[in-house]
Amino acid sequence: MNPIVKSLIEESNLSDFLAPNQKYRAKDLEKFAELMVRECLKVVQDGGGMCGSISSNNIKQHFGLEE
Repeated sequence: MNPIVKSLIEESNLSDFLAPNQKYRAKDLEKFAELMVRECLKVVQDGGGMCGSISSNNIKQHFGLEE
């Protein structure tokens, strides 16, 4: 799991879902976080231009997302 996503889960008081017996729940939370980031990327990319491209690449790199 991406360390940033894990930190955000813990910050949200959802760390119970990170317990070994909750591995499927942790995957669900990780997928949810990925989908949220991808939606944010769409907004940034729709802004267009060089700034949108650079910003979206920075966000992808920060959260460890592939294309």
